[in-house]
Amino acid sequence: MFTAALDAIFAPVLLLDPIWAIIIASLLISIMSTMAYKLMTNQELMKKLKGDIKKHQDEMKGYKDNPEKMMSIQKKAMDVNMKYMAQSMRPTLITFPIIILLLPWLSSHYSYNPIAPMEPFEIRVMFNSAVQGDIYASSVPAELTFDKTVKQISGNNASFIASGPAGRYELDFEYSGSKYTIPTLISDDLESLEPVKTFKNSVVSKIEINQTKLQPMGDLSLFGWKPKWLGTYIIFSLIFSMSLRKILNIY
Repeated sequence: MFTAALDAIFAPVLLLDPIWAIIIASLLISIMSTMAYKLMTNQELMKKLKGDIKKHQDEMKGYKDNPEKMMSIQKKAMDVNMKYMAQSMRPTLITFPIIILLLPWLSSHYSYNPIAPMEPFEIRVMFNSAVQGDIYASSVPAELTFDKTVKQISGNNASFIASGPAGRYELDFEYSGSKYTIPTLISDDLESLEPVKTFKNSVVSKIEINQTKLQPMGDLSLFGWKPKWLGTYIIFSLIFSMSLRKILNIY
């Protein structure tokens, strides 16, 4: 229900390229967090506390050869820092739950490239140990087409190819009298479900749907790192937050 509400609110954003959608989400969350911080903290006090912290840090540099004096100043710095953090916690307690609710929504849309309608996709059933025999795709939804509903297990896994129209489906697989289920979503939109489901204390270790991870920045590489949705969100959130704090003179 919450996801559907956010989809309705951010419907225009979902029409954009993923990188722009994530940039807009990062900007909106940064504005919300920054304004909450500015309005819910005593900025004069925060400025004084920050100045005191820097003052104590500078003092410690002059007492490197006097551990006792250095520890005394360090204790004062820690006391001031605790007061600074206590002030910072109030807006955090308000904004953090909102961010925690928004991040799963972003994840549902921008973690993986979606399975397009009628596009064949692979489902791999993987086993914990060497087993033999057949595994069945049971209770196959009428809308879906499977290459085969029975596969022989080979090399500790079995692979099925399926396709079908847009919709959410429960894929059931049966082996040795036990049933294993993974949900999947076929969609024209940028949305998907977690494509891996693990099983504990079971002969089946996991079921994996072959979906590639979305790279909002395309082929852009940062020192060999190609950010996914979360990395992209963090990068722009840091840029926006630091810029807003500087513009608004927030301490």
